Amino acid sequence: MLQSRLFSAAALALGIRVASAGLSFASMVMISRWIGPDEYGAFAVMLTLGSFIGLAATLGMPTLVLRVIPQLMSHSGDVPDDALRGLVKTSYLSIFWCGAGASAVLAGYGFFTGNIIAMCAAGLILPFAYAEHQAHVLRGLNRIGAALLPRDIFWYGGITLLGVLGAMSMIPQASAATAFVSITGTLVLFMILQAAAVMKTIQSEQTRSGAPHQIRWRAEAFFLWLSTMSQAVQRHLTVVVSAPFLTAAETGAFFAAHRTALLLSLPLIAANLVASPWIARAWGDGSIRRVQRLCQLISIGAAIPALAGLVVIYFAGAFLLRMFDPSFATAIGALYVFAAASLVNAIFGPTGGLMLMTGNEKPFVGIQITAQVLSLLAVAVAAWQYGLIGAAVGAAFGTAGWNVVVWLWCRRNIGVDPAITSWVWPCRT
Repeated sequence: MLQSRLFSAAALALGIRVASAGLSFASMVMISRWIGPDEYGAFAVMLTLGSFIGLAATLGMPTLVLRVIPQLMSHSGDVPDDALRGLVKTSYLSIFWCGAGASAVLAGYGFFTGNIIAMCAAGLILPFAYAEHQAHVLRGLNRIGAALLPRDIFWYGGITLLGVLGAMSMIPQASAATAFVSITGTLVLFMILQAAAVMKTIQSEQTRSGAPHQIRWRAEAFFLWLSTMSQAVQRHLTVVVSAPFLTAAETGAFFAAHRTALLLSLPLIAANLVASPWIARAWGDGSIRRVQRLCQLISIGAAIPALAGLVVIYFAGAFLLRMFDPSFATAIGALYVFAAASLVNAIFGPTGGLMLMTGNEKPFVGIQITAQVLSLLAVAVAAWQYGLIGAAVGAAFGTAGWNVVVWLWCRRNIGVDPAITSWVWPCRT
C-alpha cells in the first residue's frame, strides 16, 4: 500500500536524520574540545569552505539523477541495458572534472600564499561532492539506508569518536589542519565503500523504457544547480545580513532560535528524501493522481508533527534556548516566529520537490531567487528598525511568501496541490 510504504520509509529516513543531527552536534563539540577554541575557528572555516565549494562542484547532477533515474525505470518496453550506467557515469565524470579543477585552484592558491586553510579545504571538495551525489543516486534507486547511513551516521559517528579520543587525551592534541585531514580521510573511506554499493546496485537493476531518455545535460543541470546553491546561500545569508544590525549576543541568540525551529522541518525533510524519486517516477508514468496522492500523504505527515513541535516550543522554548546559553532566552519571541514559519513550510508540503521532480526547475529558480532577495531585504530593514524580532519576522515572511507563490504555481500549471489544502480543495485535473 502506498501510504504504509511511504510512512515506513519516511520513518527510517527521519530516524537517520534525527540521529545524524545529534551526531553532528556531538562531533563538533568533541572536535572543539580536542583541538581547542582557537584551532576550532580555523577548522570551522575549512569545513564551511570545503563543503560549500564541494556542493557547487556537483553541477546540479544530484537532483538531475534523482529525477531521471526513476523516470528511466518507469517506462515500459525494452531499452539498452547501459542506459542507467551511462547516466551515472556521465554525472560522475562531470563532478570529477569540476571538483578536481576547483580543488587544484584552491590548493594552488593556498600553496603560493601559505594559506593552510585553503589547502586543507581543497581536499574536502571532491569527497563532499561525491557524498552528496551518491546519496541522491541511491535515493533514486530506493536505497534509503545505503544513501544516508555512510555520511549521516558513519562519518559523523567517526568524527565524534575521534574527538572523544582526543578530548580524553587518548590520542595527541592536534592542530586544526591535522584534525581536518583526519575527518576528510574518514569521509573518503566511506565514500569509496558507498561507491561500491552504487555500482553493485546499478548492475542488479534492469532499466526498461520505450525509448532512451533524452537528457539536456547543460540546460537541466544548470537550473537544478542554481536551485541547490540558492538554498545553500540562503541558509547562511539570513544570519549574515542581520548581523550588522544586532549585537554579537543577539546574533548568537538569533542563530540558536533559527536552528532550534528548523527541527520542526525534519518530518518534511525525511518525507521528501523518500518521496522525491517516487514523484518523479509517477510523473514519468503520466499518473498525476498518484503524484497528488503522494503530496497529500507528505503534507499531512509533515504538518501533524510540526504542529506538535510548535506546542512543545510554546511551552519549552525558553528552556531549549538556555541550553545554548542562559542569555539566549531573550530570543523566545524570535523562536516562536521561526517555529510558525516552519509549520507553514510543513503545511504547504513538498512544493519545491514537486516542481523539481516534474521538470519545472526554470520557473522554480526564478521564484526562489526573487523570494530570497525580497526576504533578505526584509530581514535587513526589519533588523535595522526592530532588532532581533524584526529580523525573525523578515525571514519568516520569505518562507511563507515563497511557499504561497510556489503552491499557486503548482495548482495552476501542474494540476497538483502539494499542500494540506488538497484534502479539502483538490485541483481539477
